[in-house]
Amino acid sequence: MFLLLIGVFLWMIYGIVSADIPVMLANGVTSIFIVSIVGMKWWFDHRNTCKI
Repeated sequence: MFLLLIGVFLWMIYGIVSADIPVMLANGVTSIFIVSIVGMKWWFDHRNTCKI
């Protein structure tokens, strides 16, 4: 997932440099999805181990 996020981030930089709004928006939304997936995975993995 980290490599995918790096690739999306580099495409977002390309969109910013070339002032291409659709590329920036698509990669921004994709970045949000990736961060959400990683966050939920971390949350559910740690939620089960922290129970007393």
